[in-house]
Amino acid sequence: MFERRTSLVACAGLLLLTLLVFRSVLFPADAARYPWGSDTLGHVLKANELRRAAQGGELYPDLQPAWYMGAQMLRYYPPLPYYLLAALSYPAGDGVAAAHWFVALCAFAGG
Repeated sequence: MFERRTSLVACAGLLLLTLLVFRSVLFPADAARYPWGSDTLGHVLKANELRRAAQGGELYPDLQPAWYMGAQMLRYYPPLPYYLLAALSYPAGDGVAAAHWFVALCAFAGG
């Protein structure tokens, strides 16, 4: 019983610490709404395209017409993070907010 309570307290502390550290990313002001990385919007674009394709019934799209004249969309990066981003975009509202939450969730899971 003591170990379970200790692990719950540790998990809650880690969650609070993650929310504290990533508060400016998760709850940005209007000026800080956009992603901070130089290629983040490219990944968000791929996740949005994957979400659009999945809504149309295609679960693993090969080409993305808006990206480098139709280059293969999931060629150089593993597809699981894109599926997670696409799934997070439903509750987050859009792809950029989903990317912000994805970074914080990865930090929490890694902690």
